[in-house]
Amino acid sequence: MDFKIDNVKVFNGIFLSNISKIADSCIIKSEKNNLTCIASNPDGTVISYTHLNQKNNFTENEKILNIPDVKKLTKIFTCIDDNNLNLKLDTNNISYNNSNFKFKYHLLEDGIISTPKVNVDKISKLDFNTTFTINKQSLNNIIKASSIALDVSKLYIFTEDNSVFCDFTDNSRHNVDSIALKICDDCQGDKINSPVPINFEIIRIISSQKFNTLNIKFNSKLGVFLFDLEDQECSSKYIVSALIN
Repeated sequence: MDFKIDNVKVFNGIFLSNISKIADSCIIKSEKNNLTCIASNPDGTVISYTHLNQKNNFTENEKILNIPDVKKLTKIFTCIDDNNLNLKLDTNNISYNNSNFKFKYHLLEDGIISTPKVNVDKISKLDFNTTFTINKQSLNNIIKASSIALDVSKLYIFTEDNSVFCDFTDNSRHNVDSIALKICDDCQGDKINSPVPINFEIIRIISSQKFNTLNIKFNSKLGVFLFDLEDQECSSKYIVSALIN
């Protein structure tokens, strides 16, 4: 069976690259000419849903790739000069062969890798009572501040008046320094009066991606954040669970 890739730069440089920042292995599925992947970080506090517009001759909701090592696959694709590919998909491998380069990458059998049990559509339709948007510069400022708070892995999000702040600290430990900075001048909905901690790793993951604005939504009842990066070809959503304070 042929597995067509219209744009290797997008498929590898964005789609696979985004997945590789979350998980070492993954399952990619086809859904109505789209490729999708749900993955999670090792402790399950961050779940990603990555979506790519890609036409192929696969049946709806068919599982197509059980990838054992995402980073290794991304490195293989960087060796290919062509931007439009027709790969061969067999039961246990994908392969490519032209006059300049060829490879065979073996896949895992079904059932070895598991997909996080989360309904992304249901999460997206939740009643988020606080929403705000931050830009790339604000995210870069958070990364700069993290270089000072090297011993802190938590990021506390809270509001003051109508602005959104983040604070590097750890309220579960004694004598921990605190560095807070404003990340948004305007938020909609309810205030976050009690700072909500999240894993700082989500900021590192998103900061390495290309985007103009990042939409963030918070459901205080469930303690769930939705980080939404929209793009015409490839988009990513990150479901982030609040940590114990």
